[in-house]
Amino acid sequence: MAELFVVNGICGGTVFFLPDVPTVLGRSPECHVQVADPWISSMHALFERRGEQLWVVDLDSRNGTFVDEQRVHEAPIQPGARLRFGRTSTELRARAEPAPPPGILSDQRTIIRYIADLSAEAGVAPLPPAGPPAAATSIAEAVAPDEGTPRRDTVRGGGTTGVARRQIGVLNEIGRAQLGAATLAEALERLLHVLSAATGAESSSVLLMDERGELTSVAAQPAEAPPRRSATLIEATLRSRAGILTLDAQQDLRFAQSQSIIAQGMRSCICAPIWADNRILGVLLLERGLADAFNADDLELATQVGFQAALAVERMRIAERTRAGDELRQLLLQHLDEAAAAALLRADVAERDPLEPVLREQAGAVVVALGGLDAAAAALPAAEVTARVLALQAALAAAARAAGAAVEERLGGGLLAVFGLVARDDGAPASAARCGAALAELARDLEAARAAPRLAVRVGVASGPALVGNFGTPEQPRLRAVGEAVELAELRAAQAAPGEVAGGPPRGG
Repeated sequence: MAELFVVNGICGGTVFFLPDVPTVLGRSPECHVQVADPWISSMHALFERRGEQLWVVDLDSRNGTFVDEQRVHEAPIQPGARLRFGRTSTELRARAEPAPPPGILSDQRTIIRYIADLSAEAGVAPLPPAGPPAAATSIAEAVAPDEGTPRRDTVRGGGTTGVARRQIGVLNEIGRAQLGAATLAEALERLLHVLSAATGAESSSVLLMDERGELTSVAAQPAEAPPRRSATLIEATLRSRAGILTLDAQQDLRFAQSQSIIAQGMRSCICAPIWADNRILGVLLLERGLADAFNADDLELATQVGFQAALAVERMRIAERTRAGDELRQLLLQHLDEAAAAALLRADVAERDPLEPVLREQAGAVVVALGGLDAAAAALPAAEVTARVLALQAALAAAARAAGAAVEERLGGGLLAVFGLVARDDGAPASAARCGAALAELARDLEAARAAPRLAVRVGVASGPALVGNFGTPEQPRLRAVGEAVELAELRAAQAAPGEVAGGPPRGG
């Protein structure tokens, strides 16, 4: 048995179980292991057993499959191997032994609820079983606490029907409470508030795996006194894929070797996995005193809520990715037309970042400088001059983008239009010459319809080497061009007369 731990990226911290049957990894929802990385192909790679050996097979993906940074078509893999798909790095790990270490998960003061059982009962595609210990395979088989251990009747006299009603009521309340939550932390805070009230937890928290695979607290109740954390209990929960309740950790000999439990004086506590499909995203921690300990119904509820928490995490992460994508699209549209921006945002693109700065030997540059501002400012109100300048600049920028240029709008109403920025374009010099002439003509036509004094443009066109690309960050792109072509176009625009296009035929054309 093996599992794939995602080291970075959108799904960082997620653990995918790799069963002994062929398993496909990719971006498509049809894949057994779905990773929402735009650099991963829809059907990217296959894991399969060949005898006792696990192999990874690349499914002709665009950006390749790498084992320890070596691109492979297929290769045997061992625990500890680093695998990279697109820009997502993962680590192959050996799955824990079916039975936990002696004394961790089965004791008269310890109750376990396996999410594989929970999934099967609910008709949900189950997580692969972790091989539950023989001592307890579900709550129904768990051993009751000592006679002297107090227990709280969560649903008095309700029996199985009462427990089910309680669960449905709490889950519905959580669903209503999360409506309108603006952030993931807020959604999980609301979830904890409802769960704590339902179980009587004195403190509770949500821990999610970060990109390094470390658990980080993202919500706690109360914020100033979150529950104490036991590495032993959390590790057992993650390894066994089960919700675990200890009724009295101090008296439970199974935790006698856990320094964190003993030193912190932990009593009754629940650790439930936050789980969905084939992934463990984190854990829920709940704690209360011995005087009114948690019971099996509380554990069942917390394990159910763990699934709801995973859905909240997934919804918020999708919303955040969508929002980030929309923001990136708007930033790109400041420089490019719709078609060019859409091409950059498509899922399957070249392995190299298409916006990474690169030297183009034949870029085409058009510089537009605005003239007539002094005369307009002397004769017209400042607000009217500003409106005319911005309107003219917007019209010229839109025309340049429509012609295929990447556009940088400048202070003072001017702009720089570059052809060959996003991708190599042998026709960039000719495109720049045509664009320069078209922009000068458009400016004349627009200003001809206005009363004097009129604005005028000076246009410089040049071609040649230029360093082009994103000089910002992937999240906040700033498309720019620097070099000989741009400098020459700047000089020609400065020397041109109002309404003139300076530049002549493109070099080499």
